[in-house]
Amino acid sequence: MAMNRAIEGLEQKADFALIDGNKIPVGIKIPAAAIVKGDAKSMSIAAASILAKVARDRLMREYDEK
Repeated sequence: MAMNRAIEGLEQKADFALIDGNKIPVGIKIPAAAIVKGDAKSMSIAAASILAKVARDRLMREYDEK
């Protein structure tokens, strides 16, 4: 559900999804490819992984302050 929301919420619409893993989540409405160990094989997946980690770390720091 979260991946679908993320894809649908993009300002610039995606036409293909690269997914780090071995399964394409149910309900993905655009063509997609699941890539096992994708962060080691795709620069796009690796970059997205770094951005997600930085965003999560910031959010956790904010929650910790509260």
